[in-house]
Amino acid sequence: MAIEEQLRQLAESQVSLVALQQRLCQNRSLMNREITQTFIFELRDYADSLSIVTDFVEGAATKAIEPTEISALLGEQNQLVRSLVEELAQLIEEDGELFGQKEGELRRTWTSLQGVLELNSLMLQDNLEFQRMLKDQLVDLDEVPAVCKQGFFQRLLSRR
Repeated sequence: MAIEEQLRQLAESQVSLVALQQRLCQNRSLMNREITQTFIFELRDYADSLSIVTDFVEGAATKAIEPTEISALLGEQNQLVRSLVEELAQLIEEDGELFGQKEGELRRTWTSLQGVLELNSLMLQDNLEFQRMLKDQLVDLDEVPAVCKQGFFQRLLSRR
């Protein structure tokens, strides 16, 4: 699979994840519990971290997902990022370029993606507890919206 196709798939799954996070953020019963609130904010920070490579993709389509599909989406993203890490390592060896990035920029992107992989595995672990809480609490995901605070990276970069 070409790098551009992998990036497009990753960008689409990122947009879907952000849309789900915003929907979860509007749920009062989830936002009133510190554990679920923390997971929801970390989900946004993780999704924002994917922008290291997804910013190169224009017009990614959104696919509506349910909270029960988070694990599958994170697993798919894990495979895509792993593949991108391997492709970038090969580009670095061959002195290639990606979207104008060469040598040092490409190595920094490669290193950043390895950090994203680590975040992904942590999110997969945290998702197990989140899913258990959703199941145990029988949370109504369509209840009245709550006010959602900005995530760490949103505050840091002043982006919405």
